[in-house]
Amino acid sequence: MESTFDELRTCPRCGQLGSPAGTDPQADGSTIHKFTCENPSCRWFHSSPWLRQRRRDGSWVEEQQHKKFFPAVADRTEEVQASIDREIARSMGQNI
Repeated sequence: MESTFDELRTCPRCGQLGSPAGTDPQADGSTIHKFTCENPSCRWFHSSPWLRQRRRDGSWVEEQQHKKFFPAVADRTEEVQASIDREIARSMGQNI
């Protein structure tokens, strides 16, 4: 699939066009392009850039979904609340 430059620089968060923020040539002849969001309403406004890679032949590497580094933590609200309630009762000399 061939992408246009505007498609590649579209912010993944808000969908507005981002600004080029530099390039990094790679040892294999490809180039990493960096883009930053210019939309003040966007959470990614002027934050870390998103990256797109252009191969030596001029084609673009397709976006890849990555696994999250930090998996979701199970909700322990009830367990923590019960522990707090026990500690309060203990500090007040009550038995639960």
